[in-house]
Amino acid sequence: MVEPEAAQVEEPIPRLPSSALRIALLGFLGGFFLSAVLGGIAYGITQRETSSLVLLFGFIGFWTPLVVAARYASKRLGSGSMAADLGWSFRSSDLGWGVLVALAGVAASFLVGLVLSPFPDLVGTNTGFIEAQKGNTLGLWAVAAASVIGAPVVEELFFRGLVQRALNAVMAVVAAALVQAAIFGLIHSDPGLGAKNVSVVLGVGAFGVVLGFAGIKFGRLGPLVLGHALFNALAVIPLVT
Repeated sequence: MVEPEAAQVEEPIPRLPSSALRIALLGFLGGFFLSAVLGGIAYGITQRETSSLVLLFGFIGFWTPLVVAARYASKRLGSGSMAADLGWSFRSSDLGWGVLVALAGVAASFLVGLVLSPFPDLVGTNTGFIEAQKGNTLGLWAVAAASVIGAPVVEELFFRGLVQRALNAVMAVVAAALVQAAIFGLIHSDPGLGAKNVSVVLGVGAFGVVLGFAGIKFGRLGPLVLGHALFNALAVIPLVT
């Protein structure tokens, strides 16, 4: 939904009842289950864990229940309008705001890395799935599209759209922003990294804080989606090129 440029004031933060948290949890668990199923099917076809098909099926499997959960919560518990209930709206000015959101996210993540730099055993990266696609043109395109388009759209709709607004019903808006950021950081951890997940969780979580407070300021997701896309692009482009 693109709104006219006339009303350039921040909007009230949309809220959903706390029962929307149950829908979010079911969507989240459903995402893990469907991702495992579809990823398993793709592995059965390719016999390669790092194949682009496994990657693509995994993304589709995880993201689909998240989008369904957000849409269902809006229809079942809200007005039925994702713009009104989840803040899913865009304006032409969002591109400029998105750049600022991305830069703030880069600064926050850099600060985390700087603080942890004396502790190399706690510093890692969760970009291994990207590096595994080097030499595979189709895989690189899939990674780029997933990171710069898919992840920003789905994750903003789910975490800042559904989760944060449902948390607003049970805690202060600032606390809700911090809690969703902690969840956002944790779901980006990689079991294979061990203690190196500390930097991943804190770095992504710091970006989640920036996104959460941007959601409070704007009351909609347009600047967040664009900022998230640019943030991911800055991380992905050097790896795929």
